[in-house]
Amino acid sequence: MKKDEQANVLLSLKNLYRLFTVKDYPVYSTGILGEKSKKGLTLVKFWDECLLYEWKSTKHGKMIFRKSGSQNRYHSEFCNRKESFPLYEVYMQEILEGLNAETFGSQVLIFEKFLKEKNYNHSVFVQKLRKFLGMVMESDPWLSQECGEKLIFWIDYIEKKQKDFSQSFGDAWLFTLLSLHAMAGPEISGAKMKLVRNREDLKPEYIWSCIYQESGETRQSFLTLRNCELFRKSVKASHFFGREEELYDLKEMFFNSGKYLISGIGGIGKTELMRQLVSWMEQEEVKCRIAAVQYEENLAASFSRSFLNLTGESVEERFHESIYHLSEEHQEKTVLFLDNMNHTEEEDPYLSELKDLPCTIFVTSRQKHLDGFTTFGIKTPQKSALSLIFRDNYNKILSREEKDRLSRLLEKEIFQHPLTLKLLGKAGTYYFGNWDYLEEELQNNWNDVAEESGLIDMYRGLYKLADIGETGSQLARMFALLPYQEIDRNFTVMFFQGFLKKNETLGEALGRLVKFGWLEDTGNGYRMHPVIAESLCTKDFSEAEFQPFWERAQKCFFPKQASKDEDPRMEEIAWLVFQGISRVQGAVSGQLVALAAEAARYLELPVPMCGKIQKLEKRCAQISNETKFMVACLTETKPEQNEEYIELFREQLKKRTLSSEWMLFAISDFCNRLEQSSNYECYREICDLIFQQKDNIDYKIGYALLQTNMQILKLNVKKAEMWAERGILMCVQWGHSQRILDFLYQKAECHMFLQEKEKLADCLEKIEQIQQIQRKRQGESEYAIWQLRGQLAAMDQNMEEAAYCMEQATDRCKMYCGEKNQMYSAMSEELARMYNAAGRREESLACHLAVRNQLLKNGYREGSMLLMVDNNMSVVYLDLGRPEEAIPYLTEALELTKENGLVGSAVAEPTWNLARVYRALGDEEKEDIYLKAAVEGFRECYPPEHPKRIAAEQRLKEHQGE
Repeated sequence: MKKDEQANVLLSLKNLYRLFTVKDYPVYSTGILGEKSKKGLTLVKFWDECLLYEWKSTKHGKMIFRKSGSQNRYHSEFCNRKESFPLYEVYMQEILEGLNAETFGSQVLIFEKFLKEKNYNHSVFVQKLRKFLGMVMESDPWLSQECGEKLIFWIDYIEKKQKDFSQSFGDAWLFTLLSLHAMAGPEISGAKMKLVRNREDLKPEYIWSCIYQESGETRQSFLTLRNCELFRKSVKASHFFGREEELYDLKEMFFNSGKYLISGIGGIGKTELMRQLVSWMEQEEVKCRIAAVQYEENLAASFSRSFLNLTGESVEERFHESIYHLSEEHQEKTVLFLDNMNHTEEEDPYLSELKDLPCTIFVTSRQKHLDGFTTFGIKTPQKSALSLIFRDNYNKILSREEKDRLSRLLEKEIFQHPLTLKLLGKAGTYYFGNWDYLEEELQNNWNDVAEESGLIDMYRGLYKLADIGETGSQLARMFALLPYQEIDRNFTVMFFQGFLKKNETLGEALGRLVKFGWLEDTGNGYRMHPVIAESLCTKDFSEAEFQPFWERAQKCFFPKQASKDEDPRMEEIAWLVFQGISRVQGAVSGQLVALAAEAARYLELPVPMCGKIQKLEKRCAQISNETKFMVACLTETKPEQNEEYIELFREQLKKRTLSSEWMLFAISDFCNRLEQSSNYECYREICDLIFQQKDNIDYKIGYALLQTNMQILKLNVKKAEMWAERGILMCVQWGHSQRILDFLYQKAECHMFLQEKEKLADCLEKIEQIQQIQRKRQGESEYAIWQLRGQLAAMDQNMEEAAYCMEQATDRCKMYCGEKNQMYSAMSEELARMYNAAGRREESLACHLAVRNQLLKNGYREGSMLLMVDNNMSVVYLDLGRPEEAIPYLTEALELTKENGLVGSAVAEPTWNLARVYRALGDEEKEDIYLKAAVEGFRECYPPEHPKRIAAEQRLKEHQGE
């Protein structure tokens, strides 16, 4: 450890991670983890997998630990414990509010599982931890003497109590305590954390007894996190009206076991009934194992997010682990609660697994049937209960006359819905001044169908009656346009002011919507219920209707703008803007298309998502060439559109009407397109045009990027490596760190091609480090990193591991780029090679043929891609013992080298395989011709230690009798 590092040791998440991964941090040792155990471990991955989901999924935890394209700088600042991080206090308050023996113990279990799986060294762990805390006490400005001494006290305490619990448990308990303190930031020595250090219910003995020594009095154990709607605070019994019989039925179902679909329309009270059942189980101390899952996306994703102690990396693996936990025999009853399941078995095939599980299952859904389940329909409560629901939400005492009128209204089906009555109760001050008019109007809008469509009609009728004014109507529609989520107050102030009339205030206008129940005031912002939003969508959303919003949004995008990892607030704005534009219908202007393109580029959305912009463009009557080009850079271009795209590119390079940031983005996109078209003449022309822009560093970097790609595609690997290194140097010198990854990917590809293992490993490490810091372009980074891991595994002759890594890379590439993208074809081709090397010949051949068919379907003969597929297929045929079937493909490969003017390894590789084919066929004369040509080619492009060059030269010596 360097001296300057010793003088600045902080108690941070990053430094806690370094204890495991850096041998000489904070003192030299043999290491807590072995080298193999550290493989694939990164700062981001460690805390993502090892930190309790409940702590990551709080309101501010989601901001820090985002994994999608909407990641920001918060994660880096938080892990490094930067002073600039603004959320320490509010985030720690969220954690402390839910901190108890259960959550603390769950975190201990996760850390203990990690330690055991990694075969950690206990003595080194304790040695390094003592030294680390000693150095922290000397240099950490936020750590008080009392706090440091108490943490060291716990190390001694754990060591003395070894006979009472396992070493791994004690070490995991310590690491949990230190992690909490690291996350507290400047609050580390405050009163709240002092309380944590001394809480009786968090002491190791108590946590140990909760986890490992459950007595006969223990009621429930949980297989999942308690983070779904079922564990929200239930309605008190004094406010829970008219569901006593249904609740009793559910209790009987629980005791009888079985599988039950709790079915009913939205807002009827399904989830609240389940909450009441869970609350009863806790109050009555019913002994069982509980799994509670909030259904989102599909069953596999829902299980993956919810179940504790899962080890698999993929959603599929984690799903099957969850199924195993639900299936294993146990002395206690196991019960699964699945809330708000909104797909059919056709839409989500994973649902079919539920009927075969041996545990008791309750599923709440608007669906009326689920195979293998008994449907229990939730109907409307009795009239007396409905009356109480209304009165419980009405802020006045009803007169006898009003009670009579309410009683008569409740005879009508339109009012026999709990959510509706809550809404009416909140807004009743206005509505019940117009009873007759209200009843008549709503009855006219009611369609006599007690389903979602009927509810929407009724809400639409209420909306028409509401005295919210023109401004209120516009704001309500604005909320309906945006995604269903909390829209914070700052956002409304920034973007909704343009809807106000003279002398109106935003607070009053939004407050009126809250008063009438159209919005929910969450404290930090506002939320509109999706059923209400849907009722406001019968009239199409037009661009003109929201013009004040678009005008303010356009001002948010400008040249030299901070990136999304530097400005998370702007990232949220861009996401909401893009989602809002996606819902606009009818004709649109070029300005709106350009705004959508700006938001998509800023968010770095994957190509499939950008397809929405292409559809938007088709609805635009007049659009500028600049906007056309922006859209083209973000979306897939059909082969027949390539000429138009190139012409737009030429025009922009000459006119320079778009910002240099946009053009650098376009150049990077052009590099990817070249792999699909390989029009080298066009490539050179674009390079020349870019080279002429000598006054701009963005263009110089773009020129280096184009040259790197062109040399790789021509298989001039050494030249490509030179250009990549030159590009990296320019990025470092000019502060364009966000573009270093572009060059590192290409440099890594060069090392892959040349089988330079150490250089490839170094590239991979740098890519992972930069990706952690920048947290950008997650999709591209993910599939590239898995690809490089696969190559390294192949170089270690671990071919099954290599194939697995390439499967992961291909899956992620398909998700990010789409299966029609050439990058996906390239990944699939590499996967085919790995399958063959792993001995999975038929899978390899099928994969090769699929890639080849896609290339030919696109009319793709230029460049090296089809050549590589032909050459790689020949290797499979050789390994299958069918050499004669390789000849047509190798013949075509050599023809392609002539058509495209390719030399070097592009010629040598298929030539070498033809020599191998004729050797297998016993034709020594032809083998000798191709062998000599292959050796000559390998000597020109491969170093002496390259395995293929060695093999070819050895065979030539045998031929020559040496």
